[in-house]
Amino acid sequence: MNVFGSKQQPQNLAKKDSDAMKFNSFFLLIISLATVPSLVNIHPASAGRCLKCGVIGPTGSIHGRGTLPPEVSQKVDALKAQGNFAGAEGALLQFKEQAERTQDLNGQAAAYQALADVYVSMGKSELVPDQLNSAEALFQRSGNSAGFRDVQIQRRQIQLQQIQLQPR
Repeated sequence: MNVFGSKQQPQNLAKKDSDAMKFNSFFLLIISLATVPSLVNIHPASAGRCLKCGVIGPTGSIHGRGTLPPEVSQKVDALKAQGNFAGAEGALLQFKEQAERTQDLNGQAAAYQALADVYVSMGKSELVPDQLNSAEALFQRSGNSAGFRDVQIQRRQIQLQQIQLQPR
């Protein structure tokens, strides 16, 4: 018997330890690779701090709605308040591109939804249906039913505004 209480020779124990280490290394590699897709999207383009609970994450998937991050929303609102709708459009298109790069479906949908509002303000109502259709499709694809319903409500509100603005 050797020091380890085994009849095996030390070189055999070393081989077993080596095999176990290879297995552990391989197991860790598999686990690491399995988590990479989730790590890539830790903070997608629409990540933000929830005003209710303070959690940072993809706001659409955590709380049921695709929303713009506060800094983007504030910038767009400020530009719209100044009447700089082209600037607001540019900021939203830039955010949408970032959301596309990070494959953030809720962020993309939120950008399309906000673009629809900007296009209404710009008087480009012919662009609005495509934006809302894209937002609906992305929310549906991501499984975000609350965001999908929000787009439907937004569509009805825009239609109602257009009816009210028609000359009688």
